[in-house]
Amino acid sequence: MQSAQVEGQIYAGYYLPIRDLAPANGTTLSYLHYWANAGVKLGAFFSFGAHYEHLINTGGSNVTESTDVYQWLGPYVQFMEKSGKMYLRFAGGTDFTEGNDSFFKMTVGYNF
Repeated sequence: MQSAQVEGQIYAGYYLPIRDLAPANGTTLSYLHYWANAGVKLGAFFSFGAHYEHLINTGGSNVTESTDVYQWLGPYVQFMEKSGKMYLRFAGGTDFTEGNDSFFKMTVGYNF
């Protein structure tokens, strides 16, 4: 979603193993992955906002219940090229999953 002053993005995906590799490699897992971000534009080339992302192991061989792989929340800054089609986004912040401290993410994208 984009407007003159506001931007946002949502994604959700489910990753399911095609075949069971458990006997050979020990485990085959499936995942639910989603994220959302929303921000404001401060001109034609720069914007900032908040990023939330979650990756959950939903099961598989040798897994009896769903577990969080990571759960991120933090700010982002984004730089866009002149036409506004290509962007470079940097996000960072805290990871709420026990045993993880923080995250850093760089995203390069193209708007069709």
